[in-house]
Amino acid sequence: MSGGLVYVGARASDSTERLCALDARTGRLRWAFRTRGRAGSPVVSGGTVCVADEVSYLYALDAATGRRRWTFATGDQVETAPAVSGGTVLVGGDDRRLYALDAATGRKRWEFSAGAAVNVSPAVSGDVVCAGVGRNPGILYGVDLATGRQHWKSTFGSGIASAGLTVAGGLVLLGVDGRLFAMDAGSGRRRWKCDMGKGGVNSRSVPAGSGSVAYVSGYGGVYAVDAKGT
Repeated sequence: MSGGLVYVGARASDSTERLCALDARTGRLRWAFRTRGRAGSPVVSGGTVCVADEVSYLYALDAATGRRRWTFATGDQVETAPAVSGGTVLVGGDDRRLYALDAATGRKRWEFSAGAAVNVSPAVSGDVVCAGVGRNPGILYGVDLATGRQHWKSTFGSGIASAGLTVAGGLVLLGVDGRLFAMDAGSGRRRWKCDMGKGGVNSRSVPAGSGSVAYVSGYGGVYAVDAKGT
C-alpha cells in the first residue's frame, strides 16, 4: 500500500493477468495493467511500482496512473519480488542471475551469476545486496550494490526456507532447515541461529525486524526472537 492505493495481482474475467491498483478507502479500481504472466509482489518507491511476472518480465509503472515506464526481460521466469535502493532496482530470476537496473530507465547496470536460480527476494544493507539461492544447498551472496562484485558467499546444508530476505540492524534474516538465521550483512558470517521447533519456518513467509526483535512465521505460530537469537 502506498499513496492511498493498494496494489495486487489478479486474473481478469478474460483469464488475462493484471496488476491492479485499488483505492485503499473504498476498494474501487483505479487502474489495471496487463502483465504477460501472473504478477508477483509489487514494490513501490519514488512514485513507481515495480513488479515481476512469472514469465520473465519486470515492469516499472507510474504508481498513480499505471502507465508503463519501462520493461526489462530476464532470461527465465521470476519467482521473487524486486528490491529498490538508491535508484537501483534489483531482481533475481530462474536464469541464475541477479540483475541491477537503473530505476528511472530500466537500463541494466550489471548482472551477477549465482550458479543456480535466484528464487529468494533480495534485500539491501548499505552498499551490499544480499541475494539467495533457495534450493538445496541454500546459498546466500553479498554483492556490491554499485558494481555487482561478490563480497562474500555463505552456504547452508539445506535450502533457504524464506520467500525473501530481510535486513535489520546490519543483519540478514532468513529461515533455513527449521531455524531462523541472522547473518552479518557486511561479512556473511553467522551471528546467531534460533530453532523454531517442530513447525519450522513457513517457506512462503518473509522474516521481519523491528528494533531489537525479529519476527518470523512458522507452521502453526508466529515467533518473536530478540537480537541475540533467544
